[in-house]
Amino acid sequence: MSYNKRTWATGNVVGAVDLNRMEQGIEDSRGILVVNSVYDSENDSYTLDKTWQEINDAFPFVIEYYNGNGREGKYIINSVGIKNNIYWVEGFDSYNTASASGYPTTLLNSGGGDIK
Repeated sequence: MSYNKRTWATGNVVGAVDLNRMEQGIEDSRGILVVNSVYDSENDSYTLDKTWQEINDAFPFVIEYYNGNGREGKYIINSVGIKNNIYWVEGFDSYNTASASGYPTTLLNSGGGDIK
């Protein structure tokens, strides 16, 4: 969402609606979406903590953060897409999910979630 600047004049009253609009504009302009890659030891998999749609909307300004299973690091999400009704995300690993509202997952022992 783009921010539409308001031009203020002397005597204007600033209300809660104005301040909340300004706060939302600041929040929306943060620039980088940080996506945490959460490790599930039971399934030996990682799941991203943002939905495919959230990642797609923020692309290309998305950083993946790993912290678990002996790995820690930050990686750039380098591609996001849809193929054969599978929603995929490429970062350090390949992730996929069945819907735009799903949380992309990869299975480490299966060679990742690469469907491209």
